[in-house]
Amino acid sequence: MKTAVSLALLISFTSLTAPVLAADKTARSLLPQVTAEAKKWQADGTLVNINTSSASPKGTAPAWAYTFYSPKTKKKALIMADGKGKPSREDSIYFQTAPVGEFSVDSDKAMATAIKNGLKTNNFGMSISLESNDGKPEWRMQDNGHFYYVDAAGGKFLRKEKND
Repeated sequence: MKTAVSLALLISFTSLTAPVLAADKTARSLLPQVTAEAKKWQADGTLVNINTSSASPKGTAPAWAYTFYSPKTKKKALIMADGKGKPSREDSIYFQTAPVGEFSVDSDKAMATAIKNGLKTNNFGMSISLESNDGKPEWRMQDNGHFYYVDAAGGKFLRKEKND
């Protein structure tokens, strides 16, 4: 009986204190808020990466990470944003410094293109990232065996590579 009462108290306590998860968002939908935060950090902050390891097969996620690089200070900042758009910032040691540049294809469209080209989806969270490849923005999605690349400027499927 004591266990049942303890369990009931634990369930009611967690329901009162558990955070409400924000709705899943695409990567571009949170870009205005994180860019504004990056400009507060360094006026010359340039986007070099977007990623999440919790993407759904729809290409949305409850949180995204955006890395910005300041050429002036040679520093990087990681700006996290959840589905509510509230950004938080910390220093980053991410290796990339090449700007992503202009991209019009959002994470949902990139994921759909990769799925059409063989990406195996799961409901446990999927990896998707955006960065520059030779000056061109590319989305990269990953399943258990391969990486799938989609042009972030035009939406064209680029290639599938074995994940060793």
